[in-house]
Amino acid sequence: MFVTDPDVVRVAPHAVIGRLLGLTQTEARIAQALAKGRVLEDAAKHCGVTISTARTYLKSIFAKTRTSRQSELLRLIWTSTGFT
Repeated sequence: MFVTDPDVVRVAPHAVIGRLLGLTQTEARIAQALAKGRVLEDAAKHCGVTISTARTYLKSIFAKTRTSRQSELLRLIWTSTGFT
């Protein structure tokens, strides 16, 4: 039996996400922040980049993962890492 807190979102460390998906460290940190439920603006602040830069990173993440929407990206992260 596993007991978990439904209010806590468990996401793989950004290094794992980056390695699995072929992302740079910053791309992986943004992807991880999104997978934790942050909006892009909050992910940008968390990673210390502007929203414009975060959008550029997100486009690169989409290209590398062959996704085109955040929902597709998040599903890929959650299923690839087994942390959900």
